[in-house]
Amino acid sequence: MNHIIEPGDWIGAVAAAHGLPHWRLIWDHPANAELRELRGSPDLLMVGDAVHVPDVGQESGVVVRTGRRVELRLRAPDRLRIRWGALGLFLRAFGPVPYELKVGGETFTGTLESPDDEITAPIPSDATSAIVTLMGTETFDLPIGGLGPVTEGKGAYARLVNLGFSERDVPPHDGEQVTDPLAAALRVFQAEHDLPATGELDESTSTKLRDAYGG
Repeated sequence: MNHIIEPGDWIGAVAAAHGLPHWRLIWDHPANAELRELRGSPDLLMVGDAVHVPDVGQESGVVVRTGRRVELRLRAPDRLRIRWGALGLFLRAFGPVPYELKVGGETFTGTLESPDDEITAPIPSDATSAIVTLMGTETFDLPIGGLGPVTEGKGAYARLVNLGFSERDVPPHDGEQVTDPLAAALRVFQAEHDLPATGELDESTSTKLRDAYGG
């Protein structure tokens, strides 16, 4: 059967909803070969994508003959990874930043101490959002899934927002204030990465944004 991706979907939640133990049983299925080539990553599915979902039991389970020795390897759980843009400036101003992450009914705590630090935690298949609180006061509700490709406006803007570029001051373009949110965020991002600040989502900007975001 096919599952049509809806807002907020991610492939782990799709697998859980159909009783499959892991999302790779969907993503690696031969029927999804064209989708894998189109999107490149299960994290970049878009609303409206049709994903083939195999029947429960068709692709899972292991049969071992008695008297035989077999080595089984457990698959590591999926993990949520959160990175913060301009963290170095914040750390220099305020010092180490304590955080609390709530996802899938679990709470994780820690401290960000260097610009390269990330918040990571196991993510259950049915999780659709995570809540992060910094320094006990600043709370962010982060949706899981629906990021979209970096080469398309929605996916690019989601990455720019997550990296903090939608909140930077945007200089006027040709004497006029830039009002389009995507173009404004792109201009700031381009200026900070030594690219022509056109506000256009061209190939060089998409590539640089993918590198900066990590995917």
